[in-house]
Amino acid sequence: ARGVSLHLANPFPVVATRAHPHVHSGWKHTGRASAANYMSASMVNDLLFYATLPCANELRCNLRLRTLRLGGFGGSLVKDQRVPVSHMWSPSFSPRPADWPEHVGITGFCFWEDDVHFGGGASAEPGPEHDSLRAWLEAGPPPVLINWGSMVFDGAKAAALCVEAARLAAGDGDQGGGGSAATVRVLLQSGASTFDTAALEPLPTTVFVTGPVSHRWLLQHVCAVVCHAGAGTVGAALRAGLPMLACPFFGDQTFWAHRIASQGLGLQIPFHRLTASNLADALSGLCGGKFTPAAVAVAASIRGEDGLGALLSDFHRRLPLERMLCHAHLLLGEAKVASHACGGIQLSGEALEAAVHASLLDSTAKVVPHRSVTWDLGSAVRTPALGVWSCLMAGPWPLGAALVRLLALPPKGMYAQGPYGCV
Repeated sequence: ARGVSLHLANPFPVVATRAHPHVHSGWKHTGRASAANYMSASMVNDLLFYATLPCANELRCNLRLRTLRLGGFGGSLVKDQRVPVSHMWSPSFSPRPADWPEHVGITGFCFWEDDVHFGGGASAEPGPEHDSLRAWLEAGPPPVLINWGSMVFDGAKAAALCVEAARLAAGDGDQGGGGSAATVRVLLQSGASTFDTAALEPLPTTVFVTGPVSHRWLLQHVCAVVCHAGAGTVGAALRAGLPMLACPFFGDQTFWAHRIASQGLGLQIPFHRLTASNLADALSGLCGGKFTPAAVAVAASIRGEDGLGALLSDFHRRLPLERMLCHAHLLLGEAKVASHACGGIQLSGEALEAAVHASLLDSTAKVVPHRSVTWDLGSAVRTPALGVWSCLMAGPWPLGAALVRLLALPPKGMYAQGPYGCV
């Protein structure tokens, strides 16, 4: 509506392709290209468009903007308008699908080398409060890190499952009574959900529980990672050259889990299918060295990339600068963003004020807000098929919404204001 340039940057695939299904479709990743995969993106995008359309139109009405039409394939607006899209993962991990259009690309993982939001940098050493963690890490071989990040789960059940799996993976080794160090050790790191080990004390010495610690530091001291397959955790583990067990919960996590398994970088077991037995087998497999060569090779590629720099370069390269900059300032060798237009001349607010002050614009001059990009939000139906679809969607949709309101408003009014509110 404001005519502003748009560039999407996503940590997971959002553009339709035959290579794999849409990450939010729930369809199984088979690794085989198909038309069904391509269609899944259209279905998901249309469903999301119509689910959010009432809220979007309410906002547009409040801003005195034209509402978006109900008919038409609204979920394809981004594709139809050829909005540039940059995907933030390494092509060495998941290559660019051949059927993506030119304006869609992969730039590489983006890592913040100094993240002020986590207390002094992404590689900050842990403080004295983590001395016990340091001591445990130094007391034996590198452990397997289990961290399910921002996922919500039953902390007591998950802790019991992981501790039992650690015991099974360690065999007849240390059971908490001071025996010899086992080969497989497990570090549980709490995230949005806390690993509750109160009922499991004393823990085996092969298991340790910790809270928030810098991943940049911690991943240097572990041998593998068990995670929910979120984009950030996957990227960090890949750069560290660590094999993974991906335990996806939902959404794009299934895409990452499939890529991890298909690339020989680790294993995948959906979280709801985890048992102490299969987790123990996975822990032993991760520590066996089978997946390490592939993980190290991908890590070398990622470390040679500058994902953040590539993303910024892609963003700047696709800016419509010729339609964004003030013509008057360009003549002076300066770059200023144009906010107004007059007779085909793009002017910044400063240039417009100077022109008015110098009487270069008379009262008949038509000055309008400048839009660097003109987006077509489906104001016209261009094909018969789209017209039929528009009629089908533009009819039942508002009628259904009106019927729901008709049935819901009287009880709501009765509850709020009594019989008078019902009327």
